[in-house]
Amino acid sequence: MKKLLLVAAACVALASCVKNEVIPEPADKRPISYQTLVKPETTRAAEVYNGANFKASALKVEEGATWPTTTGVYFDGVTVTDDVAGYVGQWTTDPACYWPMSGGLVFYAHSPATVVAEPLVSPWTYTFTNYSMDNNVDFMVAEIEKGADSKGLKENNVPVKFGHKLTKVVVKVGVAEIIGGATYTLKSIVFNNLGDAATFTKDVNGVEDWSDPVNFNKNYTIFTGNLSVTADLSDGDDPQDVTITKEFYLPHTLVNNAHMVVTYNVAEAGLGNKDHEKTVMFSTIHGGTAEWVKNNQVTYTLTIGAKERIIWDTPTIPTGWTEVGYLVAI
Repeated sequence: MKKLLLVAAACVALASCVKNEVIPEPADKRPISYQTLVKPETTRAAEVYNGANFKASALKVEEGATWPTTTGVYFDGVTVTDDVAGYVGQWTTDPACYWPMSGGLVFYAHSPATVVAEPLVSPWTYTFTNYSMDNNVDFMVAEIEKGADSKGLKENNVPVKFGHKLTKVVVKVGVAEIIGGATYTLKSIVFNNLGDAATFTKDVNGVEDWSDPVNFNKNYTIFTGNLSVTADLSDGDDPQDVTITKEFYLPHTLVNNAHMVVTYNVAEAGLGNKDHEKTVMFSTIHGGTAEWVKNNQVTYTLTIGAKERIIWDTPTIPTGWTEVGYLVAI
């Protein structure tokens, strides 16, 4: 998509949006609309945001005042949707809001709308308490848009610049060298001893922080099945993608006993078959302290039949994520 999606608000009384003050509906009925994108934490170009419904909040800044001086919450936790029948890419807010007659607004936003933020209170830190590792969604928070009003904004659109706040994990698999008529089947992958929940904050200056997880007791079976592994890495084959059931994880430093358990089967005509179970510590894979960083897409390439070794991998960089990768000898 070459153009940015526009988020247009419907015409509903301003009073339905205002929480801390009562302002009459402006005579010119200027609706608040949004222009959305995903901004990577690198020098690469931004991408269009075309994800799930998101939440928007705004604080009122009086004319002549300097942020963070405000008169309070203008609206908080308004859902932005794309459910206008017959209009592809048409977005609306629920409830819809209008620009104030004077002063400006400071906007906060996050995606998806199913994630719950704490109510905005002074000193206006955007807070997500005990965000659970169980949430398997691409959690994004926008840059704070300070002192915006409709004057000077293209088509009255507030720029909403989202950024990924979790770590995305990708798993691939291949065989170091396929010998004879052997066949290989990936059966399961389990991640063990991960952080369970942490709190994300973004203060008035835009400084972001993830707290340390409360506990390190989360285990996830991210793959179970029978995936025929035919990629021969010795022949230059690309490793195969593994469809995993959980992609998004809390950014945190993994504890020393965090590890993955991989099971696979090797069969050869006339010799039968055998199941193998391999436990690999994340600290071994990362060559030291294992850390999952926000906005990073981490690729683990499982290598069946290789000697114990750690090799830095540099796969293709995906849009919007910073890519890091490892080969995991199993």
